[in-house]
Amino acid sequence: MLNPGLHTYNIQKAHYLADKLNELGYDLVFDKPFYNEFVIKVENVKEVNDKLLKNNILGGLELEKYYPEMKDCLLFCVTEVIKKKDMDKLVEVLEK
Repeated sequence: MLNPGLHTYNIQKAHYLADKLNELGYDLVFDKPFYNEFVIKVENVKEVNDKLLKNNILGGLELEKYYPEMKDCLLFCVTEVIKKKDMDKLVEVLEK
């Protein structure tokens, strides 16, 4: 049985990362409520994901591969297994 607070925990973590990325200037693509997945707009998805990968961080899913109209959009997913320190590292790498 799942922990009844797990969904709240996932929502809080996903919103924490989305807010941090928004503070860096990455806009959320959708203005609807979200659970643990969200989409941000970046200038160059390959550049962002390469930068993250060089720091041993798996970046967002490049949505244009599946939805041509979603150019320069990355899908991020945050679950209970993602630690705050890992989200902070992702933000730190993108700040540089």
